[in-house]
Amino acid sequence: MFDGVGEAKEHFKAVLNGTAVGSPVEASELRNVLALYADYCVAAPGHEVDKTAVNAFRRQNNDERPGGIHAVTTCFYVHFEDGTESDFSYGKAVSAIASHST
Repeated sequence: MFDGVGEAKEHFKAVLNGTAVGSPVEASELRNVLALYADYCVAAPGHEVDKTAVNAFRRQNNDERPGGIHAVTTCFYVHFEDGTESDFSYGKAVSAIASHST
């Protein structure tokens, strides 16, 4: 659906930035975000899941980095039908899918 990696990253960046923290992704984009996650699971070892993703939200993390520095990051996270969830970076997902496809 995208002409290149840059276009895909810009699209998903806009979706993420257009979603309030803790809120679900707009219904019009939910299918795209869940498809991105599913393709990421295929393309990136260690991200395989055997559960059905049913929704996606924006989450903000305040993660500690090396040297005790904290960084605020935002990412998508998906909810599964069994109530569990998993977060993922749209940038890493797009890159992994592009590398996997070539």
